[in-house]
Amino acid sequence: MTNLEIISKIIFTFRKNSHSPLPNLLSMQKEIFNRLNRIDHLIRIKGTGTPSELAEKIGMSERSMYEYIKLMKDFGCPVSYSRSRKSYYYQEDGSFTIRFVSE
Repeated sequence: MTNLEIISKIIFTFRKNSHSPLPNLLSMQKEIFNRLNRIDHLIRIKGTGTPSELAEKIGMSERSMYEYIKLMKDFGCPVSYSRSRKSYYYQEDGSFTIRFVSE
């Protein structure tokens, strides 16, 4: 299991008895959300460029970028890469959103 997968499990796990998250964990969560939002935006505008270009735009290693793309796919995001366009794209219209939805 990669560090990103471990962190994502921590983030998406509801902890009923947690009253004050660790400051650095909260900071890591915000950074992950920010990166996912930036990746999603670049995918929607088909402006990611090659995997190495996307990693550079987001400010991470190419290996970490692949982990973020895998994480998005694990959450059902239909993301693919076009070699001819040299960009990631969604196979259907939509966006990757992390938010609270009241029932």
